[in-house]
Amino acid sequence: MAATTILSRCFAASLLWQTLWAGVAHGSIVTYDFNLTWVQAAPDGFARPVIGINNQWPLPQITASLGDVVVVNVVNQLGNQSSSLHFHGLFMNGTSRMDGPSMVNQCAIPPGGSFTYNFTVAQPGTYWYHSHTSSQYPDGLRGVLVVYDPKSPLRASYDAELVITLSDWYHRQMPDIMTTYLSADNRMASDPRPDSYLLNDTQDLRVAIQPGKTYLVRMVNMGALKAQKFWIEGHNLTVVEVDGVYVQPLEASVVSLATGQRLAFLVKTKEQSEAGRNFGMAATLDDAANSHTPSTSPEAPKVSGWLVYDSAADLPAVPLFPATLPLDDMSLTPLDEEPLLENPDVQISLVVNMKRLSDGVMHWLFNQTSYTSPNLPSLFSALSGENSNPNITLPFVLPHNAIVEISISNKHMSGHPVHLHGHTFQAVHRSGISGGGMMMSHEAYTTGAVVATPRSPMRRDTFTVPGHGDATLRFRADNPGVWFFHCHMEWHAHSGLAMTFLEAPEVLRVEEPLALLAKEGESNLRECVPTGLWEGLLATNESESSGMSQEVDGEGQGENGESGRGRSSNLTVLESLIIGSLGVAMGILGFWFFKYGKKNIPRLGLPLRRHKRTYSLVSLTDKDEAAAFQRNEQFVIGDWDEVDNDDAYDRDDDEERETWNSSRREPRSGPYVKL
Repeated sequence: MAATTILSRCFAASLLWQTLWAGVAHGSIVTYDFNLTWVQAAPDGFARPVIGINNQWPLPQITASLGDVVVVNVVNQLGNQSSSLHFHGLFMNGTSRMDGPSMVNQCAIPPGGSFTYNFTVAQPGTYWYHSHTSSQYPDGLRGVLVVYDPKSPLRASYDAELVITLSDWYHRQMPDIMTTYLSADNRMASDPRPDSYLLNDTQDLRVAIQPGKTYLVRMVNMGALKAQKFWIEGHNLTVVEVDGVYVQPLEASVVSLATGQRLAFLVKTKEQSEAGRNFGMAATLDDAANSHTPSTSPEAPKVSGWLVYDSAADLPAVPLFPATLPLDDMSLTPLDEEPLLENPDVQISLVVNMKRLSDGVMHWLFNQTSYTSPNLPSLFSALSGENSNPNITLPFVLPHNAIVEISISNKHMSGHPVHLHGHTFQAVHRSGISGGGMMMSHEAYTTGAVVATPRSPMRRDTFTVPGHGDATLRFRADNPGVWFFHCHMEWHAHSGLAMTFLEAPEVLRVEEPLALLAKEGESNLRECVPTGLWEGLLATNESESSGMSQEVDGEGQGENGESGRGRSSNLTVLESLIIGSLGVAMGILGFWFFKYGKKNIPRLGLPLRRHKRTYSLVSLTDKDEAAAFQRNEQFVIGDWDEVDNDDAYDRDDDEERETWNSSRREPRSGPYVKL
């Protein structure tokens, strides 16, 4: 039996055990069936095609509890567009292949194709899901995702929950708008102006509440362009969570969210005796976040709604937006008071600018590089040992558990909300008004002060770098994977303001072997993986099918209610014991292979997690297999060789490394292949 087959089977047993253990410990597999379809909608009175789920729009909310396994079965019935889903803010520990950005972590799901997202939720809080293919999500493919925490420190602080989403809205469809935007005629790279703004995908939001109650309001900015600020007439907002991170309560009258950001706040409704009427609420653009000039006068809201105390009472005109600066999110402190990450191991400096490139179009740039989607998903390249082209993807390789510092200098007047997949980061520094204000305190605005580095910095996954300003972020590289880092203003990301981090590749190649990706993505691999490589992956997958297992089968028990609603599968005690015993048996079997199968695979050596080394597939051991490979009959994977870290990246001998024909992207004849 080939070494890689044993390795894959041991990994599969381990992965199945982890999944089954999650089911035993938490007892729930939540399943959603999503058919992507075009539907007609008119949220602002203008009818247009939007992307719905199961012929419905607005989209269903995904809900789960901490520790649940979430299974989302996606079928693309759009007919004319590929798609994928990203679950914004979730770390996807051990399952980076489920993160969603097409050509970064997966092939896009083609029309008529399908893909199953399967992951365990390990973070409570407020999140959202959206398309991460092309510029698709502003056409409607975005919804709320909430992970409930049975032990939440907030559970005794409120009586009920509400969800309010902010978004901008366009009447033209995204392919049409993007063609205009990425045109040489758009000489100033002017961002497309939204036609309207929405609260909960409507312009007439009415939220029924009861007097004398405390509500936890989860808020998400699902827009494509500008930061927005939000206000409720006559009510204070106490912020308790940002981007899934609990924070020490901080009261504000106005809050601001850039695109992609979330927060949760407590709002105490008035007693019946002092209410006496309904109250307006409104959202408008946050000039301080979107440019270097904060607003200093009352503004008309872009969209408004009402807190309805009495449905029989009139809905009053919503007052002008107050001339109050939003909450300074840099003043927030995480509830866990995680200390500042000091002495960074890796320091990365990024400069944001724009430039007209050889295509005659203005592009956004990180370090003079405009991101372009590669021909092969970056995760596939990382697992196969291929190097991404730095001229199109700007990859940074991060050592496992390194403390990483990113310093960003924004040379443009527009603020940029940058989003890091797979992590939250500490917001260590952001410049004041002298470098472009952004949600700073009043003192910072008026004095141009630079805020001192906090001892316990605010953490989030989306953070605005101010116009003509700078910011410093830090995180620990403890989540092996390929993670996208990009501006969440959709136009800027699509025109190049993006890059990738390849984190702990030596660990990633063990945790998520390439054959596993092939098995889980068979239905759409042909869309973006070169034919020869796809056939090789499929052949490898078929030869190992008896040992590889799906993480979960996705067949949830219980009734499926309304269209798009999740199915929860609850395990009985007896079922849990049986499954747990099976998992233990598989774990023992995997250990036996490692310990007693060593004589049959002498080059495999000790378990791969035993020490920090780099492993590469570099040699074939069977002459017949090598001959078959030379005849292009199939891909053959040889034994695992242990090599020094330096050697893993510096091999120049064609007989010791993978060689590719750059024009056909098929392997040349030769006895060595590395997948």
